[in-house]
Amino acid sequence: MRDSGVKRLSRLVHSCPMTRPQQWLRTHQLPHVGRTMRLMENTSSQRTQLEPALSGISKRQRGVFTTAQALAAGYTKGEIEAAVRSGAWVRLQHGVLSTSARLASLSPRSAHVAQLCGVLLRTTQPTFASHLSGALLRGLPLLGGVPELVSVTQPGRARSRVQGGARVHTGRVWPEERTVVHGIGCLTLARTVADVARSSRFDQAVVIADAALRNGLPTAELQAMARSCAGWPGARQLARVLAFARADSESPGESMSRIAFASCGLPEPRLQVNIYDEDGFVGRVDFLWEQHMTIAEFDGRVKYAAGDPAVLYEEKRREDRLRAAGYEVVRFSWADIVRRPEWVAAKLQAAFDRQARRARLAAGR
Repeated sequence: MRDSGVKRLSRLVHSCPMTRPQQWLRTHQLPHVGRTMRLMENTSSQRTQLEPALSGISKRQRGVFTTAQALAAGYTKGEIEAAVRSGAWVRLQHGVLSTSARLASLSPRSAHVAQLCGVLLRTTQPTFASHLSGALLRGLPLLGGVPELVSVTQPGRARSRVQGGARVHTGRVWPEERTVVHGIGCLTLARTVADVARSSRFDQAVVIADAALRNGLPTAELQAMARSCAGWPGARQLARVLAFARADSESPGESMSRIAFASCGLPEPRLQVNIYDEDGFVGRVDFLWEQHMTIAEFDGRVKYAAGDPAVLYEEKRREDRLRAAGYEVVRFSWADIVRRPEWVAAKLQAAFDRQARRARLAAGR
């Protein structure tokens, strides 16, 4: 039924002098109103629950489907427009739809993936999730929340454009740089890290590179990818990120801490170091400057969030043992390292200075 037919049917039904217009439709057995009447009879359920054929397609595509798929599943153009006008369906992009109920249930990351699937469904040439969207698809940490635009890459001459809710990059894509993650075509992890490093802020690139190495990406594979990107835009920052990234940086907070240390001129610490005293193992610390006998701890662990007295007591006891073993201990939070890194650096430098004075006194100077 065409859209105009739906409007005429609606006016006809609501102009009848009956309290139950659906009953009037059944009594008069108007032709071609079966599915339209179902939409009108039970808006709350029918407009949020897809027909089985379309529901299966939508589930396989992260909750999205195309207009063509809805038509193939038996819906008419009029029914599609009626569902969109009612708010039961939402048009994400030209020719790409979802249900409002499905969208309401999605987290920001899942909504980004749904938008990504919609972009991929509309393309007529090889297209792959890439850059920050490729990182998000793999669960890698992002700074500043989920990006508004999805990022995809297509083979072709190097350029970038914004089109239909997506930042579309074109460039060289070798067959070995293509893969599938969670059923979605995307670029390999090494290529994704390299592209993020070339095009994003240094801190975001380091956070993602650290996470990728921590999750098993071989350093040699990332180095090989960097060599293949020589001469590309952003290649110098890629080299800088690669030189800075560490697999033993265990969280975004630790990655951001290392960036702050370097930007403030502090020496590079060792990461994840086991400390022992005369009674045995004390614990593993986030950062250690052996030459300064100073430990730094990033207080961002989930285990402290509940404020369990037993956990807090054990942490205090651990810190007392570290200090008794002769170490300075400096603690800081995410807010400290992001908003006032100079303050954190000053605390660390003060700890270095105290240890230097103790060393001079011990040497009899």
